[in-house]
Amino acid sequence: MGFCCNNHRHCKHTPEMHEDMGWTCDLWQEGGVCCEPDPTVGMGATLQIGSDSYPYTIVKISRSGHCITASRDHYRRTDGNGQSELQTYEYTSDPNGVTDTFYRCKDGRYRQNARHLLYIGARRAYRDPSF
Repeated sequence: MGFCCNNHRHCKHTPEMHEDMGWTCDLWQEGGVCCEPDPTVGMGATLQIGSDSYPYTIVKISRSGHCITASRDHYRRTDGNGQSELQTYEYTSDPNGVTDTFYRCKDGRYRQNARHLLYIGARRAYRDPSF
């Protein structure tokens, strides 16, 4: 994991994961590397816990950029697919909601702990129907 000339964090996502998260990145045409955008206040983010995903909004970034505070978004399922992998949601930011803190690790990614990764740049909710 490194940084490109625009100081975006390179990641190791597959094109499918990139598409699922809703990211657009011109670097896919330039050698198959994608990158997450630099975090900004108000930007969406997604907390990945196992196979489930939870939407967040970034509400604070430390001066050094090593610490992000994000609030949990409200989300409501909008499809009628029942217990299915095909899920769509609508999201609402909650500026007064519960906040969590994430720290930038050596690999450039933001984590809450060793297993909980915060993806920067897109909100996504997903509940794995097999659990």
